[in-house]
Amino acid sequence: MKNPAPACLVCSLTLLVLCAGGLAARAEDTAVKVEKVAAFKNGLGHVQAAATLPKGAKTVRIEALPVPSHGTFWLEHPESLKVKSLEADMETVSEKGPVQSIAEFLLLNAGRRVRLQADRDVIEGVVLPTVKAPASDGLPSARSSLPATGAVLIQTTEGIVAVNPQALSRAEVVGKEAVIAATTNRQVPVLRLQLAQPSSAESVRVSYLAKGFTWAPSYLIDISDAKMARFSAKASVINELTDLENVTLELVTGFPNVKFGDVTSPMNLKQSLSDFLSAVAGESSPWARGRAARPGVLTQQAVLSNVLAPSQSEGGFALADLSDVEGVSSEDLFFYSIPGFSLRKGGRADTVFLQASLPYRHIYTWSIPDGLDESERRMGETEPAEEVWHCCRMTNTLNMPLTTAPAQFVKEGRIAGQDICAYTPRGAEATIRINKALNLVAERAEIELERKRNAATFHGSSYDLVKVKGELRLRSRMAQGARVEIRKELSGRLLTMEPEGKDTKTAQGLRRVNPRHAVVWEVDVKSGEEKKVVYTYEVYVRS
Repeated sequence: MKNPAPACLVCSLTLLVLCAGGLAARAEDTAVKVEKVAAFKNGLGHVQAAATLPKGAKTVRIEALPVPSHGTFWLEHPESLKVKSLEADMETVSEKGPVQSIAEFLLLNAGRRVRLQADRDVIEGVVLPTVKAPASDGLPSARSSLPATGAVLIQTTEGIVAVNPQALSRAEVVGKEAVIAATTNRQVPVLRLQLAQPSSAESVRVSYLAKGFTWAPSYLIDISDAKMARFSAKASVINELTDLENVTLELVTGFPNVKFGDVTSPMNLKQSLSDFLSAVAGESSPWARGRAARPGVLTQQAVLSNVLAPSQSEGGFALADLSDVEGVSSEDLFFYSIPGFSLRKGGRADTVFLQASLPYRHIYTWSIPDGLDESERRMGETEPAEEVWHCCRMTNTLNMPLTTAPAQFVKEGRIAGQDICAYTPRGAEATIRINKALNLVAERAEIELERKRNAATFHGSSYDLVKVKGELRLRSRMAQGARVEIRKELSGRLLTMEPEGKDTKTAQGLRRVNPRHAVVWEVDVKSGEEKKVVYTYEVYVRS
């Protein structure tokens, strides 16, 4: 269906508004067909739907839609359609369902003769009508008519008997057909489109952002081949939003900025005015803007958004031709597209959306922290170095980025390990941990060669100038050789290193006295061999 020419965009956040007055004209129903859903990893879904209005109608009833996030519900219609208003109210609907208890069965069959059995006792008589109490929505129904005592009154030949339905093991209607379906009344939100003149069967579109829809990516990386990894990407889709039938599903990756995604419509009856204002104020505060980057929360949210690996580098690799994968960039977001997707509300689905062969190599990594703390005082020698990790360094030769997701490794049908693959742009390398390399023994030590007391004063504090010698040792107990990437963070002025490594100066705070370095060595260690790395540097240390 072609998009209608947009004449105006009517923002409506009144999906749960209870209108005070009634409607003058009878509303004609029209169904909204969801055409596209964009799934974010934080539980929000952006829905695009369309509907064709009944010809000749001036009041159109649109089926209930999920409650949108603040400021995201829009109606788009052609210029030829003259819209007076878009209203919403609560409408009462009646539903029939099977009885759910003996008590309900008896109440539905009031006035009929029944035979009841409790253990060995049998009671026969006519069920007396019970005064119906109002339901929570103010409307009577069979399921709201049981008195507080739970007793049902039976007129027998000997008099009126009060029966506890929970004590009954059997109940049957004698001589007449029993009523076995109960009617339940409930209120549902509906939209009504009021037109200035009868519809000519125009098409309208609605779009909104709402909670209740998400996708969780995961990767399977088969490293059975020595050079090319078989890479599979799967999306686990959770739908608590609305029924989907033959829609285009878009999986969103990047770092989406949805300012009011957690704030529902200001007209939501379940939300008071003060709650709405508090929610809006909370999302607008400086603390809210920076909370996602707080330490301790980043790791927990890694698979809900995208996190770049600290050592990611750009590459100049050719892009693979993947005709079965469709995707598109929109500003800073990327959309993986899956056509013909269907899933009922409340359902879960796994769908593999990408399979490809990616070049990779085995690498072992050893990361060593800085010996200077944030206050520029030496850290204790008891600080342990990080372990040596066996990693897969995989090149993203796809025409799309890899979103942050758990990655499981298999080899020859056996699981090898699991870790997180960080967000990887196309052409870049992803370094993913497989397992600890227990057969590569790493040792480190730093010794003070000389110290000049009170060598300088910075920011009103006295500093010593210390010359340090560091030594790193690797011993291999592996059956084969290994390439080890050693990354050493240090502060100060690097003097010497043997063998030569790659020295990169990193960012430092405005009040930091010492420059900061990241020194990287790549060392090949044969089976049974020991390799040594030696370096010296000078560093100012607060006295």
